[in-house]
Amino acid sequence: MKEKFHDNLLDIADKEEFYKVAPFIAAARNHIDSDEILQEMIECTAVNAAHDFSVDAESKSKYQFHFVIAYVHAHVPPGIFTEMEADRIMDYVNDHWDLFENA
Repeated sequence: MKEKFHDNLLDIADKEEFYKVAPFIAAARNHIDSDEILQEMIECTAVNAAHDFSVDAESKSKYQFHFVIAYVHAHVPPGIFTEMEADRIMDYVNDHWDLFENA
């Protein structure tokens, strides 16, 4: 299933799918208008989320964490961050923010 903006809104069934918005926000913020790069960003976040959910199905309830990690890692396909830089950012975020309070 491909998510698309319609009238500047993205249909999200529930807050556990909020991470799906992250690549669109990252693309808009970084003025990325290439459909090909946007698709890579969407796929990157979907693959990461699918892996996390396969390891721990209960982690879906940690929607704030999944949004932040999706947003940060959406910057990898267009080359804004390397994978290592994105991981370091997430290490910092995990050390300084409580992203699991909604869990």
